Amino acid sequence: MMFERFPDMEWKYTLWAHNEVLQWLCETGIVGGAFLIGMAAWWLYNIHRAVKESREISLEAIWAVGMLFLFWMNAQWTRPFHRIEDAIWMSLAFALANREILPQTSSWATVNRVYVFKLLGAAMALVAVLGLLFLFDGLAGDRALALATKTSDFELKKGYLEKALRSPLVSDLAERQLVYLLIEAVEITKSEDDMEKAIAVLRNYFYKEPQARDLKKLIELYARIDDTESLKEMAWYLKPGLYRIEPREHASDTSCAPLVHVDLLCSLEPAP
Repeated sequence: MMFERFPDMEWKYTLWAHNEVLQWLCETGIVGGAFLIGMAAWWLYNIHRAVKESREISLEAIWAVGMLFLFWMNAQWTRPFHRIEDAIWMSLAFALANREILPQTSSWATVNRVYVFKLLGAAMALVAVLGLLFLFDGLAGDRALALATKTSDFELKKGYLEKALRSPLVSDLAERQLVYLLIEAVEITKSEDDMEKAIAVLRNYFYKEPQARDLKKLIELYARIDDTESLKEMAWYLKPGLYRIEPREHASDTSCAPLVHVDLLCSLEPAP
């Protein structure tokens, strides 16, 4: 659709919106977006109130407010919060600004029951323990991925990848490596059922995290099994004029061309 409206636009795609607010909205939906906008409005209201009351504010807090405005204005066109140093500086700026701008006490935040603090402490301890378990599970999954790259035995490699697939921290990497391993096996077995399963897994992974290499592989596999409709669907990701979809009788190399021939006029490269 975009290429139909802007045919001269440079062809590239990315996994990020290059706008932290839009990225947040895409990932968290209406509820998360409303929460972010509400917190921002509350924070700006407290800044306005501090200025209106001519409240004495330290130079550190003034620097922090300026830094936060710089970060969030920059976040409308780039991705500053994907860099750990930016996130740390922003946290420091919020800490310095909020201790003087936000209200120190609120009636709705007053806790008169000691057991509430104990429950909060227990919840924080539980989260810390779960975080450590998550980390150790990720390390085990990462080790399984490393072992999979060091063996050429199909069953052994598959076992390592399936083990890594159970680790949430590295499951996306394991899923991608596993599907390419299955495709390699299909190249040998020539099983149509295994081919369809491998394509389905790769297709699901592509929709979750599109990459040029996976797109090119899907186009190649769909052409091989004569799936014209899926080829046309994948072609939406290509710039018009980059490809041709032809039946076998019109393909240039009829000796080895599939029933549906896809001629990529140039190589696919991921966007920077």
